[in-house]
Amino acid sequence: KNILNTLHVGGEYFLLQCAFNNSGSLPPANLYFGLDARVLIHTTDTISNVYLEPNNNGYFRQAVSTVNGFSIDLVSGVYKATSQIVTFTATGGGWGPVSTLFLATSSDNSGTLIASNLLSNTVTTQNGDTLTMRMSLSLQDSA
Repeated sequence: KNILNTLHVGGEYFLLQCAFNNSGSLPPANLYFGLDARVLIHTTDTISNVYLEPNNNGYFRQAVSTVNGFSIDLVSGVYKATSQIVTFTATGGGWGPVSTLFLATSSDNSGTLIASNLLSNTVTTQNGDTLTMRMSLSLQDSA
């Protein structure tokens, strides 16, 4: 809870494109949450930097609708978008370790990496384990 996100340069570009310069095709119908094993996150990370994302035992990126999958609220003078809760379930065996939650524009590696955060603990699942998570994003000047 309350883990700071890193907004990636590609994510910044994607958000600005959605708001100010697109053909009406943005945003996509869904954004996707995934897990991987990065231990360092950089603003310049791209989808190709996703490292050891599970690919078996029931793991898949979780789709969240851009129409109604996020709520936008004013919190302490700052607007933030909070996703619905997503659930990752290990079936038929475990997966991991994973250490990062990320938000991307695609269910595969063809899209844009928007934001990532390091989990407070590395997680390795066993058959039947579930992880429930959500992410909040805000645009705030740190100065």
